[in-house]
Amino acid sequence: GGPFPVILFWPGTLNTAAIYSTILENLASHGYVAVGITEPYNASYADLDNSPDPKGPGRVYSWAADEPFILQKLSELNNTDLGGVVDVDAVAVGGHSAGGDAAGLATIEHGNVKAMLNLDGAGGLGHNPSVPSLLMSSGYDRDRYTYDYRMRGIAHSDFETDVGLLAEKYPSTIGVRRGSIRPARMLELVVTYSLAFLDKHLKSVQTSLLDGNSTQFPEMQHRPPA
Repeated sequence: GGPFPVILFWPGTLNTAAIYSTILENLASHGYVAVGITEPYNASYADLDNSPDPKGPGRVYSWAADEPFILQKLSELNNTDLGGVVDVDAVAVGGHSAGGDAAGLATIEHGNVKAMLNLDGAGGLGHNPSVPSLLMSSGYDRDRYTYDYRMRGIAHSDFETDVGLLAEKYPSTIGVRRGSIRPARMLELVVTYSLAFLDKHLKSVQTSLLDGNSTQFPEMQHRPPA
């Protein structure tokens, strides 16, 4: 089938796109081209010689500025290896932590973004987006998102879904700070709400899930826009 909408996804500081594979693969399995972005000056083993501070204040702006270049390369692949299955006119951006802030900035700075997904963006950058937006938060106060959910019982690092799943299986090897929600449930919550959001705004699939609270997902606490 196809062509399929695109979501560009930035990881948090010092992370790689690989540790969000369970989220990205789920999105891909529902008809999205999910592009995980590991910035060269972010993940520790992707550093280059004389690289800038990976926690420096300018990093998020640099990530957001890469969006046109990434789409250009994706378009080139679409004309060759990918055989035209990518809908480069239906683009969403998303990310976790600083990656969520990068997605917000990309939404403001580049006019080709149709929707924005923010997983616990911590810096307060790129807020008040002009396109449909979904925030899932561990407790940060934000405003003016189209859909705003505070998730009860989670820690900021719970959005690093692959780490949580591996830590649960190998607790003596992988130590990570987690909330009270088990990793598989966390993955279910993130993917269910992300898909409902993206399907509505990139595929025109109507849903009532985003209208408020749900008895099926009591961890998701809907907050009306300010």
